[in-house]
Amino acid sequence: MATDLAKSFERDPFSAPETVPLLPSDQVKSLNPTDRVVVHFGYWLLALISLIILAVILDWCFRGMPALDPRQSDMKTALETAKSIGDMQWERTSKLFDLLILKALLPAFSTVLGYLIGKKVGSES
Repeated sequence: MATDLAKSFERDPFSAPETVPLLPSDQVKSLNPTDRVVVHFGYWLLALISLIILAVILDWCFRGMPALDPRQSDMKTALETAKSIGDMQWERTSKLFDLLILKALLPAFSTVLGYLIGKKVGSES
């Protein structure tokens, strides 16, 4: 197979083959229905985790620091107020991340990965 790939690049170095098999065809096994469902569930969980992380980061970025009120005579009070509002926003974001990702979705994703890895190790021995 490697020689066929090398020969195709010798003819035209800028054309890639249609498909490059990762494993020989006799080593590829199809998944049983349960494993297929678990793999798809893992993909969807990973996508959901990624989207939630992106949403939490965007929420935190677009809230930003509150603007200082120029009408306040005491600048120290204005800065303390702005800092406390910023801290409240950060606390909200970190609690949201902790609740959604660390306590809800990551344990489910770890369970799916543990099942797949355990199934693979169990079938090899």
